Amino acid sequence: MAKIRTTIIDGIPSWAIPYFEYGYEACLPDEDVALIEKWQKENKNLMYLGVADELGFDPYPCFGKACDTYSCRFEILPKKK
Repeated sequence: MAKIRTTIIDGIPSWAIPYFEYGYEACLPDEDVALIEKWQKENKNLMYLGVADELGFDPYPCFGKACDTYSCRFEILPKKK
């Protein structure tokens, strides 16, 4: 049985957490949804598992403008051959 590998990524914008957790985009502008989806496509081997820690204000988050951010845990999925 393969061991599950995880990683923690810092700088996930706080406004993106509901989208990652619930797929809830109703409260987000289309531009923000596009930023999240672009980041997900670039990191398609990662599956969101949950928030690891609150980081506070970050002038350079993973995507979007400066905002409050979180460290989030992701499972590293095996790459498809």
